[in-house]
Amino acid sequence: AGGGRTGQGFKEKQLGHDLLGTVSTWRSGDGECHFVPIPISSLHGHRVWKVAAGLNHSLFVTHEGVLLSCGYNVSGELGHGGRLSIGTPKRVDALEHVAVRSIAVGISHSLVVDENGHVYGFGKGEDDDNTLGL
Repeated sequence: AGGGRTGQGFKEKQLGHDLLGTVSTWRSGDGECHFVPIPISSLHGHRVWKVAAGLNHSLFVTHEGVLLSCGYNVSGELGHGGRLSIGTPKRVDALEHVAVRSIAVGISHSLVVDENGHVYGFGKGEDDDNTLGL
């Protein structure tokens, strides 16, 4: 999994999940490093199927195909519109009618594949012109 930016609301670092969909972190909101996984309480109640962790943001997909995101959002990589950073996972409303099956993240962008094979991109591409090849 990936790392993250520390600061207000951004202290959960390394991510992983088990077969039951419980997502765990190795660094919690208390700022202390933990040497064993602990569940991320803000994802309680979600059966997470996939996790993608970038440098400063993370995506989560539930068994129902719901996409959630959190982290640093300087380039729109969270998919919520705008550039507001979010410290706890929030549903990406723009994809509420889409069943997400696969996710990937880069430094400042995110990619999503739905159940029909359609690809969605958001954030900033590496070429600095914000195109993501769209």
